[in-house]
Amino acid sequence: MADKAEKDSGPTFEKAEYKSKDIELITTSLEVPTLLVDGIVGTMELNGTSRFNFYEDKLDPLNKGIKRRHVVTLAMTNKVFQEILDFFNTLAKERKDNGGE
Repeated sequence: MADKAEKDSGPTFEKAEYKSKDIELITTSLEVPTLLVDGIVGTMELNGTSRFNFYEDKLDPLNKGIKRRHVVTLAMTNKVFQEILDFFNTLAKERKDNGGE
């Protein structure tokens, strides 16, 4: 009796890991939109991903008040969120130490 044919498991891929600081940035701030936000209105974490909803406050002259408008949702892995949080905490400490707000 013939040997059983081996099943083809498909292509194999090598796993590569890169540190964020080692990846070349190929755009400039002039090539992407700049969004002004006034605050954060909500967050959600699900399956290792964090989402953050940012808003802006807009003058509503018809009703003589201010309306809040959701302008962007940022989504990232929890690992990237921690890296960004560490960056902002370091930046805030440096600004405080230098007499900034």
